[in-house]
Amino acid sequence: MGSFQTKDKSQPKDKVVEVLKYNVRFLQGEVNEIMCMREHESQVNAQEMIIFALKEGEWKKEKKKLKEEVKKLKKKLEEKEEEEEKCKGIENLSVKEDKEWHQLATSYLLEQIRNEEARRDEAIEKWKQLYFAIKIELDELIHRTNQGRGLCWKTGTNGIIRGDA
Repeated sequence: MGSFQTKDKSQPKDKVVEVLKYNVRFLQGEVNEIMCMREHESQVNAQEMIIFALKEGEWKKEKKKLKEEVKKLKKKLEEKEEEEEKCKGIENLSVKEDKEWHQLATSYLLEQIRNEEARRDEAIEKWKQLYFAIKIELDELIHRTNQGRGLCWKTGTNGIIRGDA
């Protein structure tokens, strides 16, 4: 009989121990589950860190390449600007040369015009002299005719030939 009583007493403790063991197992399962999740998250995070580090390395390389390309493009731009400056200088020189040629051509034409005017003036002067000589001759002829002497011509060796009309 006494043994029965002790069994009854141990039974509530066993139930409490069983419940506690069950709770510990349940909590241990949850802790294991959470630890697995954390470990998985840690692995994912480590992979992401590796991927990020690789991408960061690629970005640095790309940034370096882009900087070099920018330097090359700036250099090309400066060269083109210098070339354009030279072309503008050449154009300015050619414009100046064109102006000089134009000025030379103009001065040459003016000189030709002056020479032509001088020749024309000389020709006019000769024609005037010829005109005045003819006029004087005609006036003398008219004057002689009016005096009644008639027409007279001078010949080289024979003297004067008279022609009475």
